[in-house]
Amino acid sequence: MLYTLMLLAQAEESLVFVGNSYTQYNNLPVQVQSTLEDHMKGWSDSSVSTLVGGGLTFANHANMMNNGGGNWEQTLSREQDWFILQDQSQIPGFPETETYWQDSLAGLQQLHTQVSAMNAKSMLMLTWGRRDGDPQNEVLYADFMTMQERLNDGYLSYAAQAGSVDNPIYVAPVGPVFAHVHQNANEHFARLYASDGSHPSALGTTVASLAITASLTGRAVDVSGFDLSEEDQAWVFEAVHSTVLEEAVGTYPLPWLWSVIPDNGEIVHETMRPLLRVRVDQEQDLNIVDGRVWIENGRNLGDVIVQEGSELRIDGGSQVGRVDGNLELRSGRLRLTEVTGDVLQTGGEIWLDSEETTIGGYATITFLELHPDLDEATLYTGGMDVSNMELGEGLVWAEGLNNSISLVRLSEELDTADSNGDTEDTAVEKEETGCAGAGLWLLMPLFGLAYRPSRKSQSVIER
Repeated sequence: MLYTLMLLAQAEESLVFVGNSYTQYNNLPVQVQSTLEDHMKGWSDSSVSTLVGGGLTFANHANMMNNGGGNWEQTLSREQDWFILQDQSQIPGFPETETYWQDSLAGLQQLHTQVSAMNAKSMLMLTWGRRDGDPQNEVLYADFMTMQERLNDGYLSYAAQAGSVDNPIYVAPVGPVFAHVHQNANEHFARLYASDGSHPSALGTTVASLAITASLTGRAVDVSGFDLSEEDQAWVFEAVHSTVLEEAVGTYPLPWLWSVIPDNGEIVHETMRPLLRVRVDQEQDLNIVDGRVWIENGRNLGDVIVQEGSELRIDGGSQVGRVDGNLELRSGRLRLTEVTGDVLQTGGEIWLDSEETTIGGYATITFLELHPDLDEATLYTGGMDVSNMELGEGLVWAEGLNNSISLVRLSEELDTADSNGDTEDTAVEKEETGCAGAGLWLLMPLFGLAYRPSRKSQSVIER
């Protein structure tokens, strides 16, 4: 029985919110707790406590922790998992030379030192600019976006100066979610605020709670269970998802961003949905159990399993090896041998690396290239959209039976003659079904292959 209780205690995630009225309004901590428990894997037994008071700064919180501040001293000396830290609403955007800013940084450093000593983690709640700017600081905060940009910079500087490699400070980009609404759903922007244009409305607090939840877990939240209209559900979900799970990557430090591949190659975590960013050459098989992998630079040499609900995205780098599951190619290169699922290509290059390659699912293809060692290859798919497909230089293609594509490299003489206009345009227009004449193309001479204008490949030869 004691052992069971110990396991339950270890499984519980505890959060302490340290802030002021921005945190107090509409009981933000309870909303975060409810969202985590109801919607997030691994958070069903979370607990929440608060250290809040109107107008408090990081310096005030540190003073109460150090000077017998009752609840502050006790809470900051007990074992916890997370501290969500929020500074006074104006100070983070002040010039770093000002006394207020320096005092807040010093207070944060003391708070984070204590948090780290308890093996807990710190996350800053990056707050929102005031709806119409700040008349008290008109030069600094002329309008919402100006104030928001200064707050963004200030909180990032806090994290960089008070955190360390071993004990980083993470940042929840709540204010940037407000900015996303301002820029993309402006008709709803004012609804995020209470009548004073500074504190959050009930809707603003809901948006803040969703942003913090996504920042802690790396997961999107199903907002259909919230008290929101269908219209509100759409723009709220889009703002939180786009800002926290997409735009914040590479800008804000977040706990679910990985740069190191685990020894077993599995992308999974008990309480988060990891995002592995591959930015240098790697040679390891990956199993994306519950997470995302973005290949941004370098090459991943190895087979990849993409389990249902997970994501593999190539966005600047290269994947060389078999992919068991779906993938998205935005830029960079997919060296294709076999993909069992769907392939969505919106940019970059798909290279056929062997004489026969397979995409088991539906393939949306915009650019095909042939490995320099090959003169021809056939791609088999489970279904395809090639309406916007282009080819590497000197290549022609034809559509065959069962959603297949034959890719052939023209001889240098034919390619030169065609480019000089010395031969007739021999492109064959296929019927929309892609099946007319299928089975005959294998018997056609080279000039009978369907042809699309090629674009010059900027890639060097890769073997």
